[in-house]
Amino acid sequence: MRRRTALATVPLALAGCVQEASEVLSGPDAAEAEGMIRDGINDLRFEQGVPDVHRDELLGTVAREHSRDMAAREFYAHRNPDGESPSDRAGCAAGEVIHRGEIGEMRLPGGEETYQTALTDGLARFCLDAWRQSNDHRKILIDPKYSSLGVGIHTASGEFFATVVFC
Repeated sequence: MRRRTALATVPLALAGCVQEASEVLSGPDAAEAEGMIRDGINDLRFEQGVPDVHRDELLGTVAREHSRDMAAREFYAHRNPDGESPSDRAGCAAGEVIHRGEIGEMRLPGGEETYQTALTDGLARFCLDAWRQSNDHRKILIDPKYSSLGVGIHTASGEFFATVVFC
């Protein structure tokens, strides 16, 4: 590599580090993480020969509200304290996967990989990998009866809550 080329790449590399450092301080971009999770679910479905699920704005609102509700009322469950199930909230025979964790360095149980959930892609990969590794969650992700989904991420007080609702 020529010296001029090498020197020209240094500012680009530093810019990436500055952007990553800024994201660690501000936390993950929830909307971008939601899109990454949607794409990751459709990648998994493609690998399994299952049709894509399509983004549904109403289901996205339902998913975001459930994530916010879990944070606000300090619970972690598919059924909320009012007794409402995913199907009640979505208005269909819904499937749902949820995940919760800290903003920072996380590992899956028994895993070696460290995920930086303060970064948008780290948060999305952490959730996707957890759901892929769980047989029950994986079945929901690739169930061909679902044709639409909504993803909702909420961050609060150093934690994140992720919900995906399928119809």
